[in-house]
Amino acid sequence: MTDYTPSQDLTDALADLKKAQALVDECRAKAHAAVAADLKANPDVSVTVMARHVPWTDETLRQIARAHDVPLKRKPTVGKNAPRKPRKPAPKAS
Repeated sequence: MTDYTPSQDLTDALADLKKAQALVDECRAKAHAAVAADLKANPDVSVTVMARHVPWTDETLRQIARAHDVPLKRKPTVGKNAPRKPRKPAPKAS
């Protein structure tokens, strides 16, 4: 095994990269919060419409909305949050 010490250039570059990634993460969080705020303030705007104006797909916007508790635009029709249909009574045995 060799005894390797990274150069100062590499160490500096990695430190810069770490700072840049932290800034990107911070900016992404701000952008997600702004998307959620816009969706809450404009209940008639769908994620599909918003997706035309942002660098994310409508599915990504749905995930952002769920993470920020944006109210649903319509009642769920399937899944665990969908209303239950009343059961039909079983036929009587003769």
